[in-house]
Amino acid sequence: MKTTERFLLSVEVRFLHDRYRNEITGGNVMTSCAGPASVICAETLRQEGFKGRIVIATKENVLPYDRPKLSKALHLTAEEIQLRPPSFYHDNNIEVLLEKEATKVDIDAHTLTFADGSSLHYSALVVATGGKPRTLPIPGFDLKKVFLLREPYQANNIASSAAGKKVVIIGTSFIGLEVAAYLADKAESVTCVDVCDIPFGRILGNRVGLAIQKMHEEKGIKFELNAGVKELVGENGVIKSVVLPSGKVLEADMCVVGVGVVPATMFLKDSRIPMSERGEVLVNEYMEACEDVYACGDIVRFPLPLVGSTASIGHWQIAHSHGRIAALSMLGKKVKFNSVPFFWTQMYGKSIRYCGFALNWDEIVYEGTPEDGKFAAFFIKDNKVMAACTLGSDPVASVIAELMYSNQLPPADQIKANPDLIKSLL
Repeated sequence: MKTTERFLLSVEVRFLHDRYRNEITGGNVMTSCAGPASVICAETLRQEGFKGRIVIATKENVLPYDRPKLSKALHLTAEEIQLRPPSFYHDNNIEVLLEKEATKVDIDAHTLTFADGSSLHYSALVVATGGKPRTLPIPGFDLKKVFLLREPYQANNIASSAAGKKVVIIGTSFIGLEVAAYLADKAESVTCVDVCDIPFGRILGNRVGLAIQKMHEEKGIKFELNAGVKELVGENGVIKSVVLPSGKVLEADMCVVGVGVVPATMFLKDSRIPMSERGEVLVNEYMEACEDVYACGDIVRFPLPLVGSTASIGHWQIAHSHGRIAALSMLGKKVKFNSVPFFWTQMYGKSIRYCGFALNWDEIVYEGTPEDGKFAAFFIKDNKVMAACTLGSDPVASVIAELMYSNQLPPADQIKANPDLIKSLL
């Protein structure tokens, strides 16, 4: 593919601003989604000297924004959390199409079709449509004041509705507990419900999970664990209570549901783009799914050198890296993906950081004490540190990530035998 060809970066979008309606016919296009992967991809193309047409399209009606901030600061508007100001797109000659939803990809004709019936021809296509919030197949889920959280308007609605109210949050994921932390001093009460027995136990281990739960309880957050939800009960179409399988009833003026996401890839179902049973797009180390089609971010399963196998990881930092690799691949500059996953969450002014990737482990070794709110936890598998989680111990997570990346992290038995070894590496 020559860099003189024209590209269009198009994200998952529903409607198109009038001023673009006559500007997207014909030509070769590349499509993507208006998250960090698409912005970094477009930015990298320009930085690498690409002079052709670039278009970012999104099903949302706002410019690409910093999505992780939605659950940490629900009052912030889309404009306040933009990834780049409008001038960035203007100055770099990057078109942005708003509110246009992709419904079909034809890899033979190289076309992308949208919900409004229009279609675009592409030379290269980047799919980065992100995740779609899971819903619950329970009675009452369609009641008013039952909120999902994926877009700025949803965050703003939660923030404006919660003052002095009884709030029930379904799910103790990062989104669920970040929302709980935000509402702790605003709502009358906040109760978190989940089928698990310990928040984050499966991801961070029981001790860290219990420490996080205690942090919330000290701020007045209540937990109903090993519970699940049987139904939502309303009055005049508005939620009034949450009923647990045990029959226990929780009063609720509003309910926030944060039970994970699924890949937003249904529109690819009949495209012959390779996908997993879960709906993830399967890509190689160059973010290529098939000829002239690339995919990035939350929707992909990709080779992760750190573990020597493929993984699906919905981290902000990973999406950035995917976007850059995809852009370089389109320009014929073959650079393999190689990054250490890293994410963070903030609750009550405390930052929890995590690096690496550990779906399971043989043991967890602690430096410090989770119960005291200051620790570094190392997740060990086959004498190798696969991941680390820290609280109040910066910059341990960043240093561990660097050592993982450079393959210089000592084996686990050395770390266990010498508690000061990690400190000596800082």
